[in-house]
Amino acid sequence: MKYPAVKLAAKIQDRRNQQLQVKKLGVADIHENMLDYFNRYQEVTRVGRVEKNEKVIKDNHFVENWGKLEKQENIKTFRKLLK
Repeated sequence: MKYPAVKLAAKIQDRRNQQLQVKKLGVADIHENMLDYFNRYQEVTRVGRVEKNEKVIKDNHFVENWGKLEKQENIKTFRKLLK
């Protein structure tokens, strides 16, 4: 499975000429406070969906802003995915 974030990281590295390191994480790398200083804020105006086996883009405005609860839920999900 390819991860879009890895491709995006490579594009950012090329455009900004900054050095990025991509590391494969293990369960031991996941800590309760690992997202404490991570700011997940994104204003979304359009989203991609699959409807009737076709990819479509639709207008859908919302703000994603992770609080403590969302960060803890994602940390639990990270652990499950890495087991």
